[in-house]
Amino acid sequence: MPALRVSVHLLRDDAGTGGFSTGEADSLLARMIAEFDAVGIQLIEVARSEIHDSDLFADPIDAAAGLFATHADSSSMNIFLGSPAGTIEGTVSGIPGRSLILTGNAEGTSALSHFMGHCLGLYETDETRFGVELPDGSNGATAGDL
Repeated sequence: MPALRVSVHLLRDDAGTGGFSTGEADSLLARMIAEFDAVGIQLIEVARSEIHDSDLFADPIDAAAGLFATHADSSSMNIFLGSPAGTIEGTVSGIPGRSLILTGNAEGTSALSHFMGHCLGLYETDETRFGVELPDGSNGATAGDL
């Protein structure tokens, strides 16, 4: 079974407060690990850190490029967890990519797996940048989500 190294970065304000608790992060990771294990991909957490920066914590999605450039571990996939409050939002460093950010009330959902899927090269099922996929899927290798 292929294994991917994962580093988890918990975003907090300057005082070190806010963000996903250790338990919430553990729960999100356990669900993602189980979901990927079910399709034959092993994810192994190799590092966990806290980033204390109120500006990054306030809007990590907007600060994604800088966050990825300055805090990502180049030897692993990187998961940045922001605030667990509000609507689930996320972004990735690319499709495929090495880093993702997740914020919002994601506990009990597959949101983390969804964004990790983008990092591993999966597009949204309604992707149109490559053209519109035909209902019969006959152009599925070159259009839609490929």
